Amino acid sequence: MPIYLVVLVWFLFFYTGNRLIPNRNDYTLKRDVNAIPFVMIGHYIDKCTWEESGEDEYVEFAVNVFGNMLLFMPLGFLLPFMRWGSEKTGWVLLICCGLSLLIESLQISLSVGNFDIDDVILNTCGGYLGLLVYRLLYYKVA
Repeated sequence: MPIYLVVLVWFLFFYTGNRLIPNRNDYTLKRDVNAIPFVMIGHYIDKCTWEESGEDEYVEFAVNVFGNMLLFMPLGFLLPFMRWGSEKTGWVLLICCGLSLLIESLQISLSVGNFDIDDVILNTCGGYLGLLVYRLLYYKVA
């Protein structure tokens, strides 16, 4: 778990060489707060449906949506190993949502990113998917 958290913090706060997201530097130079759920997700979907949309728009959508979920899947998978009874859905969702809110708040406060409630939603969903993977493996083996 400590290794996962160190990698997560490094990736979210210090990693600048992301070539997967086109024009990432343009995006991160403006500091913005989006507190309305599903606005950015809708924006990415809209960009993918334009006639002139190309590969960049699809990559940007996939990296943003699936990347946010993948970042928190290990957390949802690892939390049940931390203490007995922590595989409860509400507990995992609370921890994932709380950590995601903290990260988003720090990103905007430290001027290293934007605050986007959609990221919180996607990160929490990723944590839940990690919990589902844990349950599938744990109960299948047991």
